[in-house]
Amino acid sequence: PAEGPVLGVAAAPVERSAVEAAVDLGQLRQMQKTHPTLAARLVETYLGYAPKAIHEMLSALVEQDIAQLKATAHSLKSSSANLGAMALSGLCKDLEAKMKAATEWDADTNIADVAAIESAFQAVAVALGNLRVELKAMPMPAAKARA
Repeated sequence: PAEGPVLGVAAAPVERSAVEAAVDLGQLRQMQKTHPTLAARLVETYLGYAPKAIHEMLSALVEQDIAQLKATAHSLKSSSANLGAMALSGLCKDLEAKMKAATEWDADTNIADVAAIESAFQAVAVALGNLRVELKAMPMPAAKARA
């Protein structure tokens, strides 16, 4: 289960409009039609991974570890894009680029960037949680008979 926000930026309920814009659900619904169990597995895997990645970013902030922050931003960028969470992926891409170019630690900027990522993830988590319920409610296609 996803833990609550550590930086406290998303302590208030996530706005419905933010949830609706967080993920391209059409992409996942289409995947559900062609690969019935894949979309649900990807959502489950992502919801297990992403909170850990954000906590890794928070640890990197505490340790002022540019390399770890860059690596984690890269990983979360890719996994978020695979699920259609393009705004979150874009925030991670921006942070990754900043870390690649960084020659020294900029605490204020790095904290603000990770807080924005954490906030965006909260909307993604709500959207994917809603989708997970929807996917579980969808009937599975009948198994094809083997010849």
